[in-house]
Amino acid sequence: MTESATAQSTTHFDVLIVGAGVSGVGAACHLRRECPDKSFVILEGREHFGGTWDLFKFPGIRSDSDLYTYGYCFRPWQGKPIATAEEIKAYMAETMAEYSIDETILYGHCVDGVEWSSSEKVWVVAATEKASGASKTFTCGFLWMNQGYFDYEAGYQPEFLGVEDFEGTFVHPQHWPEDLDYAGKKMVVIGSGATTVTIIPAVAETVEHVTMLQRSPSYIFSAENRSPIADLLEGLDLDEDLVHEIIRRRNLKDGEQIAWMAREQPEALRKELMDAVRAALPEGYDIDKHFSPRYMPWEERLCLIPDGDLFKAISSGKASVVTDHVKTFTKHGILLESGGELEADIIVSATGLTLCPMGNIPFAVDGEAVDFSSTWTYKGIMYSDLPNLAWTFGYIRTSWTMRSDLIADFVCRLLKAMDEKGAASGTAEASNARMPTSGGGCGGEAWVGASPSRLAMASSDSPAAANTASCGLASSAPSASRIAVIGSGWRLDSLERSARGWAEPHRRTTRARTGTSCATCGARDASTSSFESSASSSRRKPPLRNEASRCSSCAWRSASSLRWRWVKEARAGAMSVGVLR
Repeated sequence: MTESATAQSTTHFDVLIVGAGVSGVGAACHLRRECPDKSFVILEGREHFGGTWDLFKFPGIRSDSDLYTYGYCFRPWQGKPIATAEEIKAYMAETMAEYSIDETILYGHCVDGVEWSSSEKVWVVAATEKASGASKTFTCGFLWMNQGYFDYEAGYQPEFLGVEDFEGTFVHPQHWPEDLDYAGKKMVVIGSGATTVTIIPAVAETVEHVTMLQRSPSYIFSAENRSPIADLLEGLDLDEDLVHEIIRRRNLKDGEQIAWMAREQPEALRKELMDAVRAALPEGYDIDKHFSPRYMPWEERLCLIPDGDLFKAISSGKASVVTDHVKTFTKHGILLESGGELEADIIVSATGLTLCPMGNIPFAVDGEAVDFSSTWTYKGIMYSDLPNLAWTFGYIRTSWTMRSDLIADFVCRLLKAMDEKGAASGTAEASNARMPTSGGGCGGEAWVGASPSRLAMASSDSPAAANTASCGLASSAPSASRIAVIGSGWRLDSLERSARGWAEPHRRTTRARTGTSCATCGARDASTSSFESSASSSRRKPPLRNEASRCSSCAWRSASSLRWRWVKEARAGAMSVGVLR
């Protein structure tokens, strides 16, 4: 793309959203709610909204997060905590109707490439309309990538020996044939993740037998697919928003407790999980072999099965578990490394997804191709030297949508801050130089971790104004067009000292400013740093335990080792800051 492409474009929007899955629809709703004056469009490559929930068609497809936290923060969920794909799509459809989102979606539009024009301060987006094959060009002031993180065209498929010899049906769950008849058939599902534990109970009553073939076990736990508290509260005729918020907070608290046990009492949590599996399966079942992982809880994601349906399928005899390695496929099944053989009419390779950040879309800035591997990321949302660009990636330890909601809030606050300051663009910049210690900024000190709700222009002759605002965004020069995105939480100087094991006296303003910001979700944590107890504490080693903090919003813990590693990188000059220009 070139500058001429910009000039020829006839379709312009303030914001262009890529993807109409749960994140893209949520982003559009947030724009409707928080930035109603912004024009926007959603480009969706498929013919339907829903993303993951429309793409996958395998039996039993459902959420592996509860909908009280997976649902949007602004729209209450009503129903069972674990929902089917159709139920989730219905919920999305109702949300879209409420905010008139469907009319903003251009279906069947695949993005071919994007390029930032510095002269015109716009993204030029080249797309193809699949139905007609026509090329289209859009321009936008802000580009918001919500296309997910995996390749919609192809799931991850290991190279199994002898696949061509297998005379049965071999499928990947991402491409499940709608006409696949598995009634009375022998099925083997390779894998032990969320997809596998969903498929097996869904087909168990119909197949002759289904086998879960795994190289090693995963943690699998059962939970009742209902919320007794929700049932109670709804019976009291309370407002649905209030009921939703109460259940949401309760579920978050439960998740936080599990995360805490995984960190502080991993052996106790492991025993609790194993005892639950042992109680759910027939006496004498080899739990140690098939359900006892080699790692501790939460070192990999836990698999939730609602109402113990997988355990029930195993107990009925219609399903079984084999822990072994695939040696080769044969005409009639799979030969195992142990020498055993599994007969199968259908083999399902539930082996995962092919990662595809940014949808493999080519990016360029003023004609220069962007290499994302050479960029720095700001909170996993913005990327260095890529103006007016945000990427949505949700949580992996709790519900995806919780972080996508937070990112949407971040973007909306950023857009409003840019309007307030008359800034045409906002850029995350990687700086090799220390941030200025005089002339502007937060009282002459650089801060780590942005709080974009605290946008404020700090002029060189009025540092006190920035301090009063606890600015988070401060200028390095008295220019109304430049704002440095530095943030709230930790001062660089203090972090450097702590990396050496010492905390020296330093000026502080308010308690709020000394609290930490979650490195995962960006939320301000109620917990505070080890430096907060005394503004004048001198030459004190910060306790390692206190150095790490847990975010009450996402239940992640910011480990000292990771924080110190980052600090050392920062001291070497690789500090990521953001700038609005």
